[in-house]
Amino acid sequence: MTVVSRTATLACAAVLTFASEVPQAPQVAPAVEQPSVVFSTTARLVHVNVVVEDKQGRPIADLRKEDFEVLDNGVPQSIAFFTAEHAINPGRRAAAESVFTNQLPVATGWRSGYSAILLDWLNTPWGDKVYARSQALRMLTSVGVHDQVALYVLGNGLRVVQEFTADTVALAQKIAAEQGQVVNAPDPEVNPLTDASVGFLPFPDFGPSGYSATRREDHFLTERRVTDTLKAFEMIAAHLAAIPGRKSLIWVSAGFPQSIGFDIPPAGKRPEGFADARTFSPELNRALSRLNEADVSVYPVDARGLSPNPGVWKNISTMQELAGRTGGKAYYNRNDLAQAMRSALDDVRVSYTLAYYLPAAATRRDTLHHIRIRVHRPGVTVRHRSEYLERADGATVAPAEAKSEVRQAWSNPLDSTALGINAEAVRSGNTLVIQIALEANAISLTRKDGRLVGKLSIVAGFRKDDGTPLGIADSKSLALALREHTYQKVLQEGLKAMVRLPVPGNAASVRLLVRDTATNKVGTLTIPLQAIPKRGGD
Repeated sequence: MTVVSRTATLACAAVLTFASEVPQAPQVAPAVEQPSVVFSTTARLVHVNVVVEDKQGRPIADLRKEDFEVLDNGVPQSIAFFTAEHAINPGRRAAAESVFTNQLPVATGWRSGYSAILLDWLNTPWGDKVYARSQALRMLTSVGVHDQVALYVLGNGLRVVQEFTADTVALAQKIAAEQGQVVNAPDPEVNPLTDASVGFLPFPDFGPSGYSATRREDHFLTERRVTDTLKAFEMIAAHLAAIPGRKSLIWVSAGFPQSIGFDIPPAGKRPEGFADARTFSPELNRALSRLNEADVSVYPVDARGLSPNPGVWKNISTMQELAGRTGGKAYYNRNDLAQAMRSALDDVRVSYTLAYYLPAAATRRDTLHHIRIRVHRPGVTVRHRSEYLERADGATVAPAEAKSEVRQAWSNPLDSTALGINAEAVRSGNTLVIQIALEANAISLTRKDGRLVGKLSIVAGFRKDDGTPLGIADSKSLALALREHTYQKVLQEGLKAMVRLPVPGNAASVRLLVRDTATNKVGTLTIPLQAIPKRGGD
């Protein structure tokens, strides 16, 4: 299902035209040379990155394949691939001035070297926020960072402060600026109705007939904070999806509970049926699935530091679950937040990647697999993602899920990388011309009547300077039916399409979105208009 139909054209009329060699059902595609990953096979590899430490928390670097044992849903698996990974800096792609891509540079091997720091002010009270900022600054200014590190802030939305860089000075300057907002001016990221401080006020829990109105409001705000945070995790996972290997998400936060409304009041005042109670398990499981699919390990750092209050443990349990199920590590009940963040950055200095074949089964529904890895050496700690979701063969994506996926990708301040998009853009007067090349190795194609068939949707639109979408300029649904020799050519040259768009006066950037209908994979590319070269003396 296409998310936006032809009749949903909003801001301006746009025409998507395709390369002349492509028939009316566009048959052009991008460049990446791994045709085997496009088609369904009888077996596939499951990759798991493993960190092994001794009793002192030091990484163990001398393990061999024979030291590991892998169980998938309790069944032993034969290790088909094994490698030890050490620190490696990602290499950067050289690109022409007018060429843009949503693909991040990758390292050689399965250790990506990418770490994202998420300063979560949505769930963190004021006082803890100031201390956490100063500790993050101390961490960056005291020890050099050798990997690629990004800085994001979660407030009234997910905000990009600094995209991935190895420049520690630049990161420290951005965090110092964030700290300055607290000291010198009201923090624009805080809304009195959504800030976590509201949840720490001494509200009366129960009135004569159950929960008080104030308590109900607190539950509403908590629910909003939790769901917004989990959506932010999904956005970050989508941004890192195309990078092979383990990525780290360092989540500096006071956290959130896994449920609300199950408090036990004094005897005789129990609210009837816990009417306002709810659990966040569905949203949490969805976010965990996305993080594990993207191989992102979560490292929560409790911004509250050392606390004697037993009430902090309901949030710590959420941190422990996020860390445990993604292969990360939770840091809590400690005041040295700078050291905790530093430890999280250094956690994968040495790791191991194992892969095993999962025999194909005729499943009619998605199956959750639980992974357990043992190391035949006493006194070691083993950490890895604990699960993955096996998608059912031939399963179709529900229209509501497809629409939700695209809406989230469209509003995500980070580009989604599951589908690779390369583009060459030029501007002539008020007309923007973009030549798109989609990377074919991630597009799902099946054989039918001697051709490789699939279906894509392409959406184009503009955004304001603050990132607010201006609406959909246009959308197209592309039916692919490629002969084998055409597909081989497409792997080399890319699946190409040309977009012509009149530029609105208040536009600051243009965003392209591509969705694979079969798999619901989405890729987005955002291009600042000021970065696009002008043609014809304009």
